[in-house]
Amino acid sequence: VYKRLTAQINADYDLKKWLQVGTNNSIENWSTQSVSQMSQYGSVMNSVMTLDPLTPVYYNSPDQFAPSMKQAYDAGRPILKDPTNDLYYATSKYITDDSGNPLLQRDRVDRENKGINFRGVIYGNLKPVKGLVVTSRFGYRVGLNNSHSYNTPYFATPQASTYDYNISANANNNYYYQWENFANYNLAIKNHNITAMAGMSYTENNYDNVSASAYGPNILSGYEPNFRYLNYVISNIVDGEEKTTKTFGNAPGKSTQISYFGRLIYTFANKYTIQGNFRADAFDSSKLSEKNRWGYFPSFSAGWIISNEDFFAGVADRIPVTFLKLRGSWGLNGNINVLNNYPYSTSIAYNSSWYQFMVDDGAPSYGSAPSGLANPDLKWETSEQLDLGIDMRFLNDRLSLSLGHFNKKTNDLLVTINPVPEIGVSSTVVNAGSVLNRGFEFEGGWKDEIGSDFTYSVSVNFATLHNEVTYLDPAISRLTGSTGGVDGTNNPIHSAFEVGYPIWYFRGYKYEGVDPATGAARLADINNDNQIGDADMTYIGKAIPDYTYGLNLSFGYKGLDLNLFGTGVGGNDIFTVFYRADTPMRNSLRYYYDNAWTPDNKDASMPDPKAVANDWHFWGSSASMFNGAYFKIKQLQLGYTFPASITNRILVSRLRCYVSLDDYFTFTKYPGADPETATASNNSASAAGYDNGTYPQAKKLIFGVNLTF
Repeated sequence: VYKRLTAQINADYDLKKWLQVGTNNSIENWSTQSVSQMSQYGSVMNSVMTLDPLTPVYYNSPDQFAPSMKQAYDAGRPILKDPTNDLYYATSKYITDDSGNPLLQRDRVDRENKGINFRGVIYGNLKPVKGLVVTSRFGYRVGLNNSHSYNTPYFATPQASTYDYNISANANNNYYYQWENFANYNLAIKNHNITAMAGMSYTENNYDNVSASAYGPNILSGYEPNFRYLNYVISNIVDGEEKTTKTFGNAPGKSTQISYFGRLIYTFANKYTIQGNFRADAFDSSKLSEKNRWGYFPSFSAGWIISNEDFFAGVADRIPVTFLKLRGSWGLNGNINVLNNYPYSTSIAYNSSWYQFMVDDGAPSYGSAPSGLANPDLKWETSEQLDLGIDMRFLNDRLSLSLGHFNKKTNDLLVTINPVPEIGVSSTVVNAGSVLNRGFEFEGGWKDEIGSDFTYSVSVNFATLHNEVTYLDPAISRLTGSTGGVDGTNNPIHSAFEVGYPIWYFRGYKYEGVDPATGAARLADINNDNQIGDADMTYIGKAIPDYTYGLNLSFGYKGLDLNLFGTGVGGNDIFTVFYRADTPMRNSLRYYYDNAWTPDNKDASMPDPKAVANDWHFWGSSASMFNGAYFKIKQLQLGYTFPASITNRILVSRLRCYVSLDDYFTFTKYPGADPETATASNNSASAAGYDNGTYPQAKKLIFGVNLTF
């Protein structure tokens, strides 16, 4: 559930001919109640996909309980009921892992996030002399956000259960502002036009996070909704031992950035344009050491409007071209947003490690240890990009076409590596790689009128992408990213970063079909040692699409308007990680059932379920990889604008009513819930393309009114 209330106010004033001021401000009050997702361990969406279909939603009495549930009930374990009907949440009689009843997984947690956000811009434009505009602009954002979670004891399965209550609260306050000061100067002399800009920017981000939690049995003085807060946590001493565990944390922080930038544009006769840009950026000591703090990023571009040449007039008489432009650009930009605070130095984590010396009472001894490995040589990740293109318009600008090619090389890529175990830390950040992205872009559009009442337009876009890791520090053969399952006797599929492959490609076992005689799965023996092991893991797919595309349609007839917006991707893969070798009784996609080997169907594409139920290699193979291509109609909207003869009577200059279907239609062969959200990375690039229970995009039916006074 998501609720949001927003308000906005904008104002612009011309105080003098040479002075303009203005402001744009908004306030947002929001709240959400979410469910758990993107987890293999008892999340709602994972349970929806994997719970067997034979389990009912509710049980009327303990006589119907599954054996494990009845045993827990007899032992006094907490067996939850749905408060709306006083019925027990049912538990599977076949599944004993963490795939519990999804309604129980939803209702056992009372989770709410809410907050207020303020954002806005205040600006002033000063025009002291002709052609010169001096601008000062102050932007701000204030976020006051908090969350609360109450988890009750429950029993879903022997693995998905707890005796403990768990209460947590979090307050996160963020104060951000950016102050920009820059000047623009424009000079026109006959066919020459020069525009110059120079300025600086200062950004400051302050944040303060306070969190607290408590867990244990019988930790509250009362359990009605009004008591489910940390203020009502009590001590629970059993046999002289405190059973209520309390934790807290506070992590205020601050980061600042300063930038200097400039731009110079020269245009001759509205035919030739040359532009140069330069910017220098630096963060404070929170990101990089003093010696590498600054990054310098130049860029250049040029354009030639051929259709404005004198010789083109004769060409235009023979072909219906009304505009033709060639363009090109080259530039550098930088990135350090992936860095946490102070990665170039080592901080000490207090009481973070322990060891049992097995003396006296054998209690563990706690101590402090480095939280990471310092790297004082960290520097900016830089990207060098070259763009070439051509823009065209035909038939009095009714038809427009644009073609482009881009080539982007990212160097000194910031990546996280795992040092050798002897160092004693789990990870560190280094500049260790280079990545190439190149492709072509196409945009086309057509717009026209039929008579005086009917208008329409069509626009499409299409882009290709080739992504490849071109360099990795010789000391690193391959980086291992996120895994697609739980470690078994052999490591499951994982993402990898390796020269010659797409960034964070899927590395696993290659599925080669079914043995028709036995129904067993055939996996590629890469190293030809007649057995399947880690050495046989190889490239089996990637999450990055080969191409993306979009479609916009617009029709208007008198006051009616119809608009359609759609997007799609292709050439990407999605790995489903609902199923594991240690959970053979889970429900699976119908795809596996429909294509499974049987004695009467020996030409099947999927093996006998019994033969692979506990096979880690099979579930870590390309057999669980699916085509992630899709096309979505993101919005289909029908509106009507009332005639001015009606709106003027109610002192309204414009009134439009509309109805919209958002995310209603998806065209895909992917058998999961939603191929778009299945590619979500959960804030980690190495986890992109894993579908382990992502919540699908909600279909929305929206009614709205646009009023202009």
